[in-house]
Amino acid sequence: MDADKSGKICKEEFVRYMRCPPVHRTTLKELETQFHNFDSDGDGSITEEEMARVLRETTDLNDAQVIHEMFTATDTNNDGRISFVEFVKMMQE
Repeated sequence: MDADKSGKICKEEFVRYMRCPPVHRTTLKELETQFHNFDSDGDGSITEEEMARVLRETTDLNDAQVIHEMFTATDTNNDGRISFVEFVKMMQE
């Protein structure tokens, strides 16, 4: 995703990655690794705070409202947590 190898993912890189054809997407193992990077407490789900922390550390997304909107769009069952299934669905869109 980090096309310019800056160590951070800008919004344009994130959008470009999300729009790429599935053959260029990551493997299930890579998705599991990414999910575990977000799930800092290892409880099997991602909270909004965990998502915000990773996005702030790895992207140029600092807008709390944008992060909240991304979280609520991904949390399809509205339980306040993103499951691995919800995470994978988000990455496939």
